[in-house]
Amino acid sequence: MNLSSDTIRIAILCAVATWGILEAVKPFVWRFAADSWQKTAVRFAALCIGASFGWCLDMSAQGAMVGLAGAALSTTIVGVLKGRIGGPPS
Repeated sequence: MNLSSDTIRIAILCAVATWGILEAVKPFVWRFAADSWQKTAVRFAALCIGASFGWCLDMSAQGAMVGLAGAALSTTIVGVLKGRIGGPPS
């Protein structure tokens, strides 16, 4: 895989977009998911959003994979930051 500037741009856009969209959708996910599945449901939704957004930007499997990676990076960074500052679990 070639790490061009477009690939890096797509990954960053997907990470930020996934975070924003998931923050808007998270209350609905929390409401419909059972307690033991909440974190899994939120993170899976983030991965689906990221992959979809990446595919929409690049219209290829590589775009979807970059979006998936951006979403995974986004959820990891948010989880680490909330753990360090003592925020509610995501």
